[in-house]
Amino acid sequence: MDEKMPEGSIRVKDIEVLALLHDCVVPTIWHTPTSTSVDGVSISEDVDLRVPFFPNGSVSMMICTNPSSEASLPYAYRVYMDPCYVVPPHNQCIEKIFGKPWMGNIVVVRYARTYSLDRKCFSNVQKHECEVMIALLGEWLDEVWRKAFGQVVF
Repeated sequence: MDEKMPEGSIRVKDIEVLALLHDCVVPTIWHTPTSTSVDGVSISEDVDLRVPFFPNGSVSMMICTNPSSEASLPYAYRVYMDPCYVVPPHNQCIEKIFGKPWMGNIVVVRYARTYSLDRKCFSNVQKHECEVMIALLGEWLDEVWRKAFGQVVF
């Protein structure tokens, strides 16, 4: 068993994720390992984003609709962020693309079409969908800023 995987899980495969890293100025595709575990009748696939993205842990949220129109997306995505337990580095990629300050990395993972509450599984983020995901991420960041700070101009 891979020593990075949680106890009781089995490494299954690597998937491609969209990473907006603090030390890059462009989004990149990264490979990250997944592992599978069974809890009763539920089969769960988890991504291991600790190294190199989130050594201090992460928080995440699911995006399955367009933030501005609320139209359903063809896939559901999970956006992982730094929880800021320690002050993370300034994210140059977010600053360059969206013109907003952000701390720490952001990683977008795509759920597989076979995802269900009883079977959580992931698939590769395709290169052709990265621009759409970046635009949706920008809309989500705008909404976060509006709710947190009102109309902020940078």
